[in-house]
Amino acid sequence: MSSLPFPGRVLLLLLTPVFLSGCSAEENAAQATETAIERGPGRVRPLSEVMAMARQITDGRVIDVELESDVGLDDGNREPRWVYEIEVLTEDNRVIELEFDAVTGKLLEIDGAPWPAGIPRETP
Repeated sequence: MSSLPFPGRVLLLLLTPVFLSGCSAEENAAQATETAIERGPGRVRPLSEVMAMARQITDGRVIDVELESDVGLDDGNREPRWVYEIEVLTEDNRVIELEFDAVTGKLLEIDGAPWPAGIPRETP
């Protein structure tokens, strides 16, 4: 994943790990997403919809979900882009990170696994 310096990438929410909160990462993310949608621009897709897309790509346990406002400084676009980042721990102890456009639901990046067949990939 690209890592832009602050304030290029504003962390909107970072979920508390499951072992500290008593709730699942998905439950925490759903609650936080509702708050982010109320505050954020555009029409952000529900987390449940994005999670369903992520589960079609990889199996495993969701260990982290973030909703970020990512300003695309590298492509010249100064408008914020809402992005879901979902980390999944696989049964063979690999971490796969999926990045989705939170408005369109389009898969933007995947780290830790090959690009899924049948999903178009945007080329820079």
